[in-house]
Amino acid sequence: MAGSWIWNPRPRPMARLRLVCFPYAGSGPSAYLGWVRHLPPAVELRLVAPPGRELREDEPHETDLSRYLDGVLAALRDDPFMPVALFGHSLGGLMAYEVARRLADTGRPPQHLFVSAKEPAEVPLRYPDLHLRDDAGMIEGLRMLNEGLAPELENDPLLMASVLHKLRADWALMAQVPTGPVPALDLPLTVLWSPDDPTTEEASLRLWDRRVRGPVRYEAFAGGHQFLNQQAAAVVGCVCKYLELST
Repeated sequence: MAGSWIWNPRPRPMARLRLVCFPYAGSGPSAYLGWVRHLPPAVELRLVAPPGRELREDEPHETDLSRYLDGVLAALRDDPFMPVALFGHSLGGLMAYEVARRLADTGRPPQHLFVSAKEPAEVPLRYPDLHLRDDAGMIEGLRMLNEGLAPELENDPLLMASVLHKLRADWALMAQVPTGPVPALDLPLTVLWSPDDPTTEEASLRLWDRRVRGPVRYEAFAGGHQFLNQQAAAVVGCVCKYLELST
């Protein structure tokens, strides 16, 4: 039997809002597991768990965008109704935005959308064919994109093979995200980014202004593309600030 698309790591009976977090490329739901200890009791964490990752390791990776989004939306519909906010980092930011659009179409938009370290889809991918390359070509593209790779990845062929397998599937999803004009969403948006991130540019990030009619805020963090991991407490604090919740 296929696993659930949404994982609830710690139920909170007194919660008033669900924070649904989408993993970045190559990762799984555990990327946000440490957030549990930083969130106030009013927020219940929900982690998107794509097939092929962690608890769903035995399932084939999902490479079809429509099926990915349908899986998440079906899992959200199965939850008892409660206001939700969506957070996504990098690839997860695009997935969170696409889910927000579909929730808005049903008349149940998220209370807030948080996009981290990712421009909107009208900004072309630097390497749109990355998932179609052989392993050597994919590794070279990743080195160029990230201005190098972590030594532990470069020096471990088994780890590299596992990461490439996940990234290939995730890049296929990213390449399918619609790039054309879409109606602006009527909701607040917060964009988190790092001036040290080689994969994004501030001018391109500012194009998120066109995607919503609600207020758009930009919050900068030190730490490069993976500031999400390095500054988890600060990122959660930023989320809670705009959700008007105390940590």
